[in-house]
Amino acid sequence: MGSIYRRKGTTAWWLKYKSDGEWRYESSKSPLREDAEKLLKIREGDVAKGKTLPLPSLTIGDLLDAALLAQEQKGNKTISRDKDGKLVGTSVYYADHLRPVFGKRKASDVTVFADAIRQYRQKCLSQGDKPSTVNRRVSLLKYAFHLAAVEGRIGQMPPFPPALGEDNVRTGFVEPGDFPNFVSHFPDDGLRDYIDWLGTAAMRPGEAAKLERSMLQGDELRIPGRITKNGRDRVIPLVGPLKVIMDRRRALLAADLTKTRIFWREGKDRVGQFRYPWRAARKAAGLPSTLTVYDLRRSAARNLRRAGLTEEEAMKITGHRTPSMFKRYNIVSNDDLKLGLDKLDGYLKAAKPKVIPLAS
Repeated sequence: MGSIYRRKGTTAWWLKYKSDGEWRYESSKSPLREDAEKLLKIREGDVAKGKTLPLPSLTIGDLLDAALLAQEQKGNKTISRDKDGKLVGTSVYYADHLRPVFGKRKASDVTVFADAIRQYRQKCLSQGDKPSTVNRRVSLLKYAFHLAAVEGRIGQMPPFPPALGEDNVRTGFVEPGDFPNFVSHFPDDGLRDYIDWLGTAAMRPGEAAKLERSMLQGDELRIPGRITKNGRDRVIPLVGPLKVIMDRRRALLAADLTKTRIFWREGKDRVGQFRYPWRAARKAAGLPSTLTVYDLRRSAARNLRRAGLTEEEAMKITGHRTPSMFKRYNIVSNDDLKLGLDKLDGYLKAAKPKVIPLAS
């Protein structure tokens, strides 16, 4: 049987219990006796079930490291290595945000974990972070604990509070009449073509940045699943404005056989970051400060539907896997509503009676 006690000069209650024939001592991190008793029951239950308990030195930072490595080995597209062999990507960014708060915390400390998550989320929201961003960070933390539990490095998952509510409807867009002027304000060093492509082909920025010359095959762009978000191959016919953009890129590729990617900027082998040119072009075009590069994909997706393509046809171009995901991008503006109501007005005026009134 284990026991709980207080160490001299401390306010937190401590646990004493046996695991694998050895006595273990662990702080409950809480001044409340009931918290310590609850944790002791969890530990003794794990020992009785033969679960491997976390080592006292195992931290949440260690769990995050293992989770990032597991994601890399699974081929997760949100994580990769740079030229120096360092892990980079969205998941790494999330982990770096979590480490100052949770990194040094013991993986065995699960008594008030849900409260710690709530406090972390509240701090993030007060700093202006979106609920969706906070949820993704916490999801990585949850995955790290799940992986450790499956691999037997911890006894059980700590309790996680329900995710924050999210508003997933996309609202930012550029009207087709304003887009050419916006594009013209970007430097003509390769970035202009890249922005033009994003706003015309409705492609994800990361996907477009990875397009290679070998994918240009005749009058088609054949995109392999290894660079797409949903892992599926996709073929885009190069006609109209898409052909015009790719003809310009083909000419530049023919002049420089060392380039492997379709889009790059002068002096570089890729597009890279363009925060300052984006800001300058946005201001020059008089567009709202909230406009992001992802709004170009949303705008282009809406244009496809406005142009008369069916939902299925548009999804084959944009790469959306489900109609529900596509609908988040298919934004309806006031102009769309007015056009629809004008059509309704014309339809009602042209309607002829089908019921012949009885003679009186």
